[in-house]
Amino acid sequence: MLNDLSSDESKRRAAIDLLKNADEGRDEALKKYTRLLCQLLKMPMSFVSILDDEKQYIKSAQNIAPTDTSLAGAFCEQTLKRGETFLCPDTHLHPIFHRDRAVTEAPFIRFYAGCPLRTRDGVTVGILSILDTQPRALSDEQIAIFKALAELISDFLASWHSVGYIDVVTLLPNRQRLLKDIEVSAEGTFRLIIIDCIDMPFAYEMARSLGMLAVENLLRDMTVALQARLPMASKLYAVAVGRFAFFTPEPMALSLESIALRLQGTQARIGPDVPLDLNIHMGDSGICDSALTPNEILRRAVSALHEAISQGHRFTTYNDALDIRKKRDFSLLTELRQTLQGNQGLYLVFQPKISLTTGAVTGAEALIRWKHPINGEVLPGEFIPLVEKTSLMRELSAWVI
Repeated sequence: MLNDLSSDESKRRAAIDLLKNADEGRDEALKKYTRLLCQLLKMPMSFVSILDDEKQYIKSAQNIAPTDTSLAGAFCEQTLKRGETFLCPDTHLHPIFHRDRAVTEAPFIRFYAGCPLRTRDGVTVGILSILDTQPRALSDEQIAIFKALAELISDFLASWHSVGYIDVVTLLPNRQRLLKDIEVSAEGTFRLIIIDCIDMPFAYEMARSLGMLAVENLLRDMTVALQARLPMASKLYAVAVGRFAFFTPEPMALSLESIALRLQGTQARIGPDVPLDLNIHMGDSGICDSALTPNEILRRAVSALHEAISQGHRFTTYNDALDIRKKRDFSLLTELRQTLQGNQGLYLVFQPKISLTTGAVTGAEALIRWKHPINGEVLPGEFIPLVEKTSLMRELSAWVI
């Protein structure tokens, strides 16, 4: 959520990064606010901007070009410096604005007013601005309306930030935010890396024994430990319990081997005196671009991660041939369940047991066979090892008996 930003600079930067990225639903709602503001105050132009340390990012603009610009010298900079609603009735009379290109050239701004968009703890994350091509003054009632709209927009941004895009335990952007950021922000070729720090059975056992608070403390400490050991510009996301991710341009600044070495020996604390060595594995999606959907990119990284875990490797890169085999294995399991339910395709062949001394048949061994409607005869060596790992083995054994 957009709170406690004043005491945590990294958290403030992360919040600004989320706000300045494009989001169709959020930005469409902001357009309605700027349109309403123009109607209420009878102003021709208005916009909402998000501010970082260097630039202002226009998220919604009414009758003005939505161009991101440097914060230095911008109208919004004066509002930011004052930290309160700022009015400039006539830009020609302002000691700084009278030289601004937006004043001396089109659109020939003569009036400007800005109101800070603040978080609950008073941190300014953006500015609500109104402009006119004629000098003018605002009445007390109009100023009150202007401030009220700014408060509504601030509350809206706080709600948008907290609902759906933030992991409530680690306060990192979550999986939904990752998918959205890949969709709108990733350019050229890049890789998605998923880091697994704790397996789910252990997390469940910890919650059972020590309570959820211990698990949450561990996850928060993991977040701090990873951020300290991953000196990269890419944002860190929390994509599942104990799993984190980042996407990075290709070629990578650091190799997977280098990242694995940096993470080696990482510890997180369950409590003040209970450190836990993290058994870290990584999955690399391989080189991706915008031709792949964000969900497919995430699936590839997860597939590589699971392969790394199953093989006991520190990291694994997505392998297309291996992935095709895994998909075929999963399809076989699904189709075998359907075959058992339909009682078609499976059959037994019997191999007699013959006494070497007498030549008499002393018994028979039943061997299962599967005639697949598309793949033909599927040997037991292909599907039995897959079935043994699932509850389907009980159903198959019952069918044989």
